[in-house]
Amino acid sequence: MMTLDSQGPESEEVVIENRTMPSVSLMPVLIYEDVGEACEWLCRVFGFRERWRAGNHRAQLEIDGGAVVLGEARESPAGEPGAGMTLAPEPPGRLSHSVLVRVADAEAHFEQARDCGAEILQAPKDFP
Repeated sequence: MMTLDSQGPESEEVVIENRTMPSVSLMPVLIYEDVGEACEWLCRVFGFRERWRAGNHRAQLEIDGGAVVLGEARESPAGEPGAGMTLAPEPPGRLSHSVLVRVADAEAHFEQARDCGAEILQAPKDFP
């Protein structure tokens, strides 16, 4: 939701709901060379659900009240808002971001990801 208040602090607020945005307070943007492939893989392996997609350059995924945006690697022309480069990790496979997702059964989630071919960096473990 977005609040517009152009009349000052004593005016009535007008709230505009954006149906393409989930009501989460934080949405990381993860950059991939192939958004469609990443979207399919993240849904199949980690249980995300595709919420919205714009072609093969942007998508939103959600899971248990959380959300992430997938964006394609690209270079914005100079002079445009957000000008500069949005790059996928180089070299491929290099760790550039991570997303923490709370799940009810960490062992089952781990096994599902492993069985689907996810590269496991650290197995689940208990902490005091």
